Amino acid sequence: MNKNQKMLDAALQEIAIMEQQLGKNHLDVADAYVDLADMYQDMGYLDQSLTYQLKAIAIQEQVLDKNDLDLTASYNHIALTYHTAGQLPEALEYALKDIAISEQVLDPDDPELAISYNVLSGIYDAMGQYSEALKYALKDTAINEKVLDKNDMSLANSYNKLSMIYQSMGQLSEALNYCLKSLDIRQKAPHKNHLDIGTSYNNLSTIYRGMGEYSKALEYALKNIAICERTLGKNDPDLATSYNNIANIYLSIRQYPKALSYCSKSLAIREKSLNKNHPDLATSYNNISVIYQNMGQVLKALNYCLKAIGIREKTLDSAHPELATSYNNLSNIYYFIGRKSEAFEYLQKAIDIFEQSLDNPHPDLATSYSSFAFFYREANEIAKAKEYIDKSIAAMNHIFPDGHPDMAKLLEFREGLNKT
Repeated sequence: MNKNQKMLDAALQEIAIMEQQLGKNHLDVADAYVDLADMYQDMGYLDQSLTYQLKAIAIQEQVLDKNDLDLTASYNHIALTYHTAGQLPEALEYALKDIAISEQVLDPDDPELAISYNVLSGIYDAMGQYSEALKYALKDTAINEKVLDKNDMSLANSYNKLSMIYQSMGQLSEALNYCLKSLDIRQKAPHKNHLDIGTSYNNLSTIYRGMGEYSKALEYALKNIAICERTLGKNDPDLATSYNNIANIYLSIRQYPKALSYCSKSLAIREKSLNKNHPDLATSYNNISVIYQNMGQVLKALNYCLKAIGIREKTLDSAHPELATSYNNLSNIYYFIGRKSEAFEYLQKAIDIFEQSLDNPHPDLATSYSSFAFFYREANEIAKAKEYIDKSIAAMNHIFPDGHPDMAKLLEFREGLNKT
């Protein structure tokens, strides 16, 4: 019997005694459930952790006043665990319960309220509801800027969250600004948390990749990988995220074998550590699909794309941008194998979702518009092709700095249409 199992058995035995002596609805029993849930969570057993967190909150809701701050702490904890497990509607439900009490009971500038806003913001970001995510991230940051020292780590975390949301919204200059602010605080800390610094490096690399600055993107991704491989367990989901990010950079610079190697490493970790319908697993499937497509292995690309769509259609809202990303990928695959009507159908689905869920201009919209332009050129509908390539160019001009590598391709395509 290993050490973890002995600890669990001892905790379960203690809880059984407490239930017998105090009754199953005693607050001390609820506290013991929370402690056991934390043990399960530390071991990566999220389902078991949630089981005991929900047992605890059932007792607390019976015994405590409806506005007791102990309830908000439990709601917040449950929301975070559901978020980690990829169960976003449940995460949102408990985060909103926390906010409802916290806003009523706490001072508007209380740092605990900022923490609740930060958690809620992260859930909305994962759900693709970026305007809501930004609203609560700005509330979190406003409190922390008002009450904390300018080099406080909580402020660094707030800036990091803002950076990630602006990145999701395609506002890369804003994302870069807040990411650099976060990194500056983390590097100045007297007791540096190297994993936090690695997270900033990872975010910087993603932003620079979006800007087309691939050498900078690779530099920061490799810095992050070095930290993660040194400090994390070999099956840690954060290591999988880092591998996935560097795979995307190698994909962008067309080093497909390296991209596939890192994406496969990421997938192997996620298949071991996450449940079969976790959104991060869908991300790995989608990215491997794109890599195989670029390598000309279309049947493998189709297989992984359909796996990604299967998860995303089950777990995400029908207007989630990540679902649109998979539809866009499926469109490209269908076009490649000659199923052009299906390709057009899924591209239209993707654009409909992007236009509904993203602010224009956005990089994903720009990419989809250029794909539409390609379709219309193939159908010899030149006026429509020009309309969509102009939309794509306008979006790219607004989002990216001069010299982005994708812009030259779009301008060349537009020039070709002029000669048609």
